[in-house]
Amino acid sequence: MSEKIVCKAKRNFLVYVFVFLRGCILPLIGFLVYWKFPEIYCAAFGIERDFDVTDMSNPISYVAIAIGGVIMLCGVIFLIISILKLICSKLVITERRVYGSNGVLKKEGVDMPLDKIDSIIEKKTVLGSVLRYSTVIVQTYAAKYKFKYVANAKQIVSGYYEAKKKNEERIKQRENEDIAMLIARSQGRIKNEQ
Repeated sequence: MSEKIVCKAKRNFLVYVFVFLRGCILPLIGFLVYWKFPEIYCAAFGIERDFDVTDMSNPISYVAIAIGGVIMLCGVIFLIISILKLICSKLVITERRVYGSNGVLKKEGVDMPLDKIDSIIEKKTVLGSVLRYSTVIVQTYAAKYKFKYVANAKQIVSGYYEAKKKNEERIKQRENEDIAMLIARSQGRIKNEQ
């Protein structure tokens, strides 16, 4: 029997824009270092600047390219990893369990029945209020799992508690049926013995 999905974590489009813009800052700084490094270097050491950044006859140009290039490369890698983390992160609540995973290279996740989950909490920051996202924290007895940039966090939290309540009712009903069956069997044995 397949499980019915109660709710899934969704992302707001503005979150992708925010992560993209945040990831573009480091490449922009790298470009500015590449472009302005010779000027800053010459001003700092009192050297007259009589060359262009693209003038490869001056060793300062090589230093500017190296430093700016490394910063830009780190920024692009950071941007790609941030976007992949957003794409690869998921959180699903079904009628019987909570499943979620985070990470690109180092996967971290939770896959537990509802009764093993201690609580699910929504945490919102000021920026999250503006961009309409929250962080959902799934707490188990052993660990905490954070799922960032969730647009429907209130739905996730309420869906969890509704699913947990229905699951507890289902378990109680099953226990009552088992007890009734045991009583019926024991009464049948007593009648058979008489």
